[in-house]
Amino acid sequence: MMMMVQLAVMFALSSAAPAWTGASPPVTWVSLRVVQVRRRDLSGVAERRHARSRTVVRIRTTSATSVWEGDVTHGVGRIKPGDAVLARGTWLSSGDFAASYLVVDLVNEYGLVGPVNRGTVRLKLVDRNSLTPVVPTRYDAVSLSARTMLDGKPQRNIDERMRAGSLIQVIGVRTSATAVRAVNVLRLTGVSRHVLPRSARR
Repeated sequence: MMMMVQLAVMFALSSAAPAWTGASPPVTWVSLRVVQVRRRDLSGVAERRHARSRTVVRIRTTSATSVWEGDVTHGVGRIKPGDAVLARGTWLSSGDFAASYLVVDLVNEYGLVGPVNRGTVRLKLVDRNSLTPVVPTRYDAVSLSARTMLDGKPQRNIDERMRAGSLIQVIGVRTSATAVRAVNVLRLTGVSRHVLPRSARR
């Protein structure tokens, strides 16, 4: 019998978690924040934003559940309280969520390249829609390694290709409140620095 591993999680939902009663439940994603880790059960709290109420939901995982954390794939044993998790799976008739795939602390952010020093880029974060700086202004230290891809392809000496003032998209894993390990860096060449709002260029 496969041992169940469960996480107690808190995540935001616009409505209560649906219970699926069909023969073939659809695959979907839920975003969650881990608040408790248990060996055999995943108990969590779903928040309904508009109703300001909470519904208890269990996220079920097994030894077959795959966990992605940047350039590392492992089991659920390394997940800890406080981790932000994106779960892929299906709703069960009981109302529980059966997870087949978990992504831990995923980051998808946009910013202006600042100083590059020893494989680390100082990134001034901007809003992905307006391209204006995040208020209050925030910076992330983005670490680059031999495994970091550039525009979806392996690239040697990636830090040498980073140009101060250029706009990039960083997909990776958060390692601290102000640090990210980059998995893929996308250069947004269609957006010139000269068309960015003046406040974003500083």
